[in-house]
Amino acid sequence: MAESRRARASWGMTSVASEHDPLLGAWATLGEPRLTTVLGRSGVGWVGLDAQHGHFDDLSLRNSLGGRPPGGAHARTGGGQ
Repeated sequence: MAESRRARASWGMTSVASEHDPLLGAWATLGEPRLTTVLGRSGVGWVGLDAQHGHFDDLSLRNSLGGRPPGGAHARTGGGQ
């Protein structure tokens, strides 16, 4: 099973997008909550919010996490002290 998922992932995101595969994700750096919401609905398994090197501030992080669609990708924040 895991081998076939990896094989499908190598052919592109569309073959695994509906599965929310934890190996396939997106890293957001722009600090734009609407874009983060779109990424969360795109079918990836997770969306990383770069709070250290990206353009996220406290408000954009709150708005990004609050706008997460039900059943969408998991949100992960990184880079905070």
